[in-house]
Amino acid sequence: MIRWGVVGVGRAGAARVHALRADPRASIVGGVRGALDELQVPGFASLEALFAAVDAVAICSPDGHHGEQVRRALDAGCHVVCEFPLAQDSATAAALFEHADRTGRVLHVEHIELLTPTAIWLLGRCRGRRLVRARLAFQRPTTSGRIAHDNLARFHRLWDAVGRPEVDGRHLRVGGAPVLLDLRHAPGEPRRFELDLHLDDGCVIRQRDRVLLEDDQQVPLPPSTGLFATDQLAASAAMLDGAAPYVARERIVGVLALADALHASRQSSKRS
Repeated sequence: MIRWGVVGVGRAGAARVHALRADPRASIVGGVRGALDELQVPGFASLEALFAAVDAVAICSPDGHHGEQVRRALDAGCHVVCEFPLAQDSATAAALFEHADRTGRVLHVEHIELLTPTAIWLLGRCRGRRLVRARLAFQRPTTSGRIAHDNLARFHRLWDAVGRPEVDGRHLRVGGAPVLLDLRHAPGEPRRFELDLHLDDGCVIRQRDRVLLEDDQQVPLPPSTGLFATDQLAASAAMLDGAAPYVARERIVGVLALADALHASRQSSKRS
């Protein structure tokens, strides 16, 4: 049984609390910040007080705080689950994994977007097939000014389906196949995500959580349910059984490095 604390009980934090309560190997000791009373989670006055009372902590605070809070939790001797993304850049993410190794703690990063029925079907469809070309398009109504970093989950979905993308200037390639990028910041417009994969035996198009074949036929897939619970069981297995994570640290750091390179390329183009 692992004693848990939760940092930041907003939308993701509430989902984590429910997942912890469904995990037979977890008990919630308390939390810091957020809707603790609504979920009947005892509150602690500070992060340090919480860390001293638990074996593991779930970091569910806003993205910009993840890196610092993960480091502080590891310093306190806690295992850590961090909601995606782990950090704002690849160097920080790599340093946090190295710190976890030095302290002998597990650092597990949530990637429930890779646990959906859509992602699992797409992985099976692409396995053993050659990518000819691809198009990755996404749009967000707001941005931090680093649009590639704002859309890390989309790069994870591309990598998961067809393999590691490589940066070629402002473009991507996967195993030599070109990947057309369409990254947009559109205030007032809804989020949009499309992934077109042209394989050696046909085309598959993903639009958010819909999958279409080249004849516009939609693939029937079950709804996404219980994703946080599945992720939580994986985290407990890593901490108690030494199980491997479902997303390797090399991919977590690699996707951030991809965003770092794309951002640097865009900045260089603006200056020139």
